[in-house]
Amino acid sequence: MALRTPEPVQVVKQRRDDALAAIVAAIPYIQFLNVSFERRGDELTAVMAYRDTLIGNPALPALHGGAIAAFLEVAAVIELTWATAWAAIEDGTLTPEAITSGHQFALPKTIDFTVDYLRSG
Repeated sequence: MALRTPEPVQVVKQRRDDALAAIVAAIPYIQFLNVSFERRGDELTAVMAYRDTLIGNPALPALHGGAIAAFLEVAAVIELTWATAWAAIEDGTLTPEAITSGHQFALPKTIDFTVDYLRSG
């Protein structure tokens, strides 16, 4: 059995970044919420940048609960997708083009999602 020739680090990083960008682009709502993902190896960090339109109650001021819940849901869906697709992305069988086309790729569907707030955000 022949060993695979190691790929240059930049090629691996670019493949991972392209795959993540394709996964994120598959959910247009992510751009609407202005959510971004920072990737370090196989770990993701979701960030929702502040905007005045996210304020639900200007008297407090507090972030809108729906925006917070949507952020949590989007972060969970992307992380689950990333963890599930990681092996296929690494061996090259799942390409950004396949993710974008949706032929070999499906995002997980949220069945139920509940957030109980202990205080305002």
